[in-house]
Order: sequence, then C-alpha cells, then structure tokens
Amino acid sequence: MAKPTDELYVRYMRAYDDSVQHGIECAACRSDQDCREGARLYEHFARLQDAYRARQAKRKP
Repeated sequence: MAKPTDELYVRYMRAYDDSVQHGIECAACRSDQDCREGARLYEHFARLQDAYRARQAKRKP
C-alpha cells in the first residue's frame, strides 16, 4: 500500500520550485530589481515553509 501524500509538503515544495524557476527566468529578479510576481511567489513559498516547519516542530517529542 502506498504511503499517504503529505499535501502541505507537496505544496511547499511546489511553491519553492515556482519561486526558483521564476528567479531563473525573470530578468528583473536576476538583477535584484523589484518584481511584483517574484515577491508574490516568494511570499507564498515563505508562508508554506513556515506552516510546514511549525507543524514539524509540533511533532517532535
């Protein structure tokens, strides 16, 4: 039987990939300029990372 998928982790990693890919493709982000879409993607990633890490911390004895 397959192990259940951790949906929060999947969303967190997808947000990371989206943020990194945008940073590779966006000329403004590559030159450290302000980019509304890049900021939105990074904030989404950061919120999911915080949620995932908080949940992991609760699981530790």
